[in-house]
Amino acid sequence: MVTALVDDRRHLLTTGLARYTESGVVGRPSLASAKKGRVVLASLVSSFGGCLSALK
Repeated sequence: MVTALVDDRRHLLTTGLARYTESGVVGRPSLASAKKGRVVLASLVSSFGGCLSALK
């Protein structure tokens, strides 16, 4: 797995990932785990609850 470390991502949302990485991955995917993924997903679901309620 290729790891692309890019500390300065000020223009990431403007220019997209292509400017920073050929693989589309920025960060250290080699440090990922299923448990970390579940924790992040649960946090995103919880955080999105307020946005979803506002859209109803």
